[in-house]
Amino acid sequence: MRRLKPLLVAVAALAVVAGGLWLWRSAGDDGSREDGYTAQAAVRPTSVRAAPATPGNGSLFPLGGARGCLKGTGGLSWIPCRPTVKGQYDVSSLVISPDGRFAYGVSPNSGYVPDRRGIRKRDVPGGTIVAFSRDAGTGTLRQLEGADACVRDARAPVNRVTAPCDRKAIGLAGAKTITLSPDGRFAYVAALNSSAIAAFRRDPRTGGLRQLPGAAACVGGVKVNGRRICPREGRALRGVRWVEVSSDGKNVYAASPAGDAIAAFSRDPATGGLRQLPGADGCIQDRLARISSGCPTGNGLNYPRTIALAPDGRNAYVASDSADDTYGNDPANGDAVSAFSRDPATGALRQLPGKASCVKNNRSRATTLCPTIGRGLLDAFHVTVSPDGRHVYVGSDASRRGAIAVFRRDLTTGELIQLPGRKGCLGNGSGCGPAKGVKGADSVTISANGRRLYVTGFFSEAVGVFLRSPATGAIRQLRGRAACVRDVNSKDPCRRVVKGLQAPRNVVLSPDGRTAYVPASGSGTITILRVGSRP
Repeated sequence: MRRLKPLLVAVAALAVVAGGLWLWRSAGDDGSREDGYTAQAAVRPTSVRAAPATPGNGSLFPLGGARGCLKGTGGLSWIPCRPTVKGQYDVSSLVISPDGRFAYGVSPNSGYVPDRRGIRKRDVPGGTIVAFSRDAGTGTLRQLEGADACVRDARAPVNRVTAPCDRKAIGLAGAKTITLSPDGRFAYVAALNSSAIAAFRRDPRTGGLRQLPGAAACVGGVKVNGRRICPREGRALRGVRWVEVSSDGKNVYAASPAGDAIAAFSRDPATGGLRQLPGADGCIQDRLARISSGCPTGNGLNYPRTIALAPDGRNAYVASDSADDTYGNDPANGDAVSAFSRDPATGALRQLPGKASCVKNNRSRATTLCPTIGRGLLDAFHVTVSPDGRHVYVGSDASRRGAIAVFRRDLTTGELIQLPGRKGCLGNGSGCGPAKGVKGADSVTISANGRRLYVTGFFSEAVGVFLRSPATGAIRQLRGRAACVRDVNSKDPCRRVVKGLQAPRNVVLSPDGRTAYVPASGSGTITILRVGSRP
């Protein structure tokens, strides 16, 4: 919501000029040949040795035609993509099954209410999952048929977005992020309006999703008419936006910005059911949390956006935003990345001691009690760990300018040490080296062999493309047309242009590393791009 308010002002101006045109901005790419790169499927790091080679230098090219941009049948009329997808609106997250045969996207809303001038006033609640089969040869997506096509929240209003979805689920309102278990048999959705994590069984043959039965259907949940939505109670899930499964499949972790907290769950690998860890192991909240969840406290956890686990399972890292302006008196104990040890037996998290506990931006408020100062962490949004576990990257809004902070990870202690000088951060943050297409850096994605890095620029309406040194962790942007790819309406200086990149949320790479998928909530689209070669 903190991000949405300045956007709505720009939206209003565009709507007046263009008769209701509601757009954001983006950026482009190119392709000089270099040794191959590969990618992670379903945002799960794989072994560098197993990474297949990919043509080109990792730059992105439009797939071309109607198949390169997928929009919902109830989507925004002025977005220049064919409306073919039932149940899709402001798609904010995408995941690909480990075998590469299916893909799933989630949308938190199902439309908007205009004011008297026809300008977007507020969102209409929703919560949907859309399911696709994936052509491994071409990378194209095709929505599943019948009841498998999409799932909607049981309490969502029935309208042109939700009506085509025959299958219903509880605890799915405001579906924000979707992830899969390492074996691909189960799906988990963080639903911010339900304040819940909804769980689904996935049919590996058909790709269809069905909510788990009984008490395992969802955990957490707000109360409606005095009754909790989900049968299983959960703490520290207020406004949950992010969910992550450990690589060993034993645990699930969630980041809940509105609760200034993170939550930990055990996971039954046979049934997919979740149970919050008992007592103090179940959650950690910021020491200045607006609303207490009854959790132990930590530093640098104000408005935690995302959580990432190291491939070795020994550490977790959390990116924490600054104060959300929805809460006027928020002391903003954020603008930081915090570090935790993980007990591989129980899954419990403990904040690292002393100077290793968290790193805060050099412009953070004094209330952010992190002992270590860093750069490029203002409005920290997304954190990811390299496939070899040696480096950690944080994408930050940086007051809408965008920055990527780069850290070396101590493999013994888990402590983060920022790289020196301009190697320590790129983008438009204070003291960072320049980068294109990364304004409002929403996510950082690393290829499976660790040689390529992609950043979505929410306000740039673009994706920036970078080379990465596996040895040092340093990144540098590709040159010329390869540097970034932008939306057709973006004004960022990217020379390669595609449709459907308004407010891009993340880059998801196919298992073979040859195709990239970008869900964009502003345009309500999924854009499909070729990696390293023209279609």
